[in-house]
Amino acid sequence: MSKNKLKTLKNKEVIKIITHNGFKLKSASSAPHFVFYHPNYNGTHRAIQISKNPSKVCPDGTLRQIVRNSGKPKEEFC
Repeated sequence: MSKNKLKTLKNKEVIKIITHNGFKLKSASSAPHFVFYHPNYNGTHRAIQISKNPSKVCPDGTLRQIVRNSGKPKEEFC
């Protein structure tokens, strides 16, 4: 696997990774996405949206954006 290629992950796997890294569920309304935030980013807003369908594969672009917004190393998602 290439260094720049992220592993294909299902939404439930992404949720498990980000909650393990301190993100908390902010919104679980009737919208089709969950919204997670991290309480320890002083003044900066770190929010992540993930589809509520746990078995759906997270699209590559969405996963890259989640990695970028999480502030965590890409390796945690591989």
